[in-house]
Amino acid sequence: MMNLKSIIGPALSIAGLTAGLLVAAPATAGIKGQMILDLTEGCFSYGAAGAPGCSNPDAAFKEYATGKYKFVDTLLAPLGGLPAGLGPLSLKPYSYQAFARLEAGADPALLPDTMIFDVTGSWPNYTALSSDPVMRLGLSILAAVMGSNPGSYLFDPNPSVPGDEFSIHWKLNTADETFAAWSEQDLNWLAPLLGQSRLPADVSFRMHLQLNAIPEPASLALLGIGLIGLLFGGRRLT
Repeated sequence: MMNLKSIIGPALSIAGLTAGLLVAAPATAGIKGQMILDLTEGCFSYGAAGAPGCSNPDAAFKEYATGKYKFVDTLLAPLGGLPAGLGPLSLKPYSYQAFARLEAGADPALLPDTMIFDVTGSWPNYTALSSDPVMRLGLSILAAVMGSNPGSYLFDPNPSVPGDEFSIHWKLNTADETFAAWSEQDLNWLAPLLGQSRLPADVSFRMHLQLNAIPEPASLALLGIGLIGLLFGGRRLT
């Protein structure tokens, strides 16, 4: 049997790049924008003969997840959103911080039960961010999710290995901010790659994913010079 991390981990820690949830991230001065994704009240079920739990509506779904989502974007939205915002973002003098946290357990009332991951990452510029394979995958998935509803995404964990591709499908209910995500493929082969202990067949989960954009020191200095100019310019007018 496959564990929660073998599907949620690679598929959504992706998002570690693009979002935030559960716990407030460390305060950082001068944040220019954020992408934040909260997944709460989550339920994940899987099975080689069909995911048996989480009110799975179709026996053909071998991986099935539901829950509530909350997405906030003050980073790309001002630049045209996804995918239009990626180009302009590459021209911004920002560094980046990402936070990802996933908790899971057999009983939603007992969460947090098992900490699957709780990680922080940083990148000095957009080139470094987009060169990170996990971050690049996350940006691609976010663009796909935000660009279509319902939608699907084809994952290729290792392009040099043929036959390891798999598809994830999703549907968002924007009225009550709930989601469903599923795959018709048995992803048990992912578990050994992660080397994680197994969790119950049906698990509850919640996730926090966040990306902060922070001005580089040079841009902060220019801002300070501009403010000084305004200050002295204002004094000359008085």
